[in-house]
Amino acid sequence: MWGIKKQLERHQFGRPEGTLAVQNMPSSFSSIDEARNYQELILRRIFRLVGDTFTRIVSVKSESGHAYTADSPGELIDPCHVPAMLLEDRDGSLASLDTKTSMGAALLRIHALEAEISLAGTYFTEECSFDKYFSDFSEIVELSRFVVQIST
Repeated sequence: MWGIKKQLERHQFGRPEGTLAVQNMPSSFSSIDEARNYQELILRRIFRLVGDTFTRIVSVKSESGHAYTADSPGELIDPCHVPAMLLEDRDGSLASLDTKTSMGAALLRIHALEAEISLAGTYFTEECSFDKYFSDFSEIVELSRFVVQIST
């Protein structure tokens, strides 16, 4: 557990790297080098986020013993299981005062819900089988309204 805690601290420390630079990123770049610098910064931030999330999932497995949470990449993982400790981060992003952050979080949530429904739908033999996803469809509609509201 000590190793997991250290990894989490390392990822959390590095995640905000370049926040001000990303917030002030130009809409077009003056050179390939400038674009490359922003790309490398964004990729480092993405890798930190992925590392942070993976470390949290491993941590939750060791705490909760959820049967379908991976210990390592490539291992069986339940794509529909979201550890409760990650929901706080998601909900905080949706409530962010930064409209780009909240819109991005909403769009990611919509995509995740749609992917789960689509995956399950590949095995359905009756249209009524989608009925059990009514609450997910409702959430997609509400999140879509939220995105439209903050984008106008």
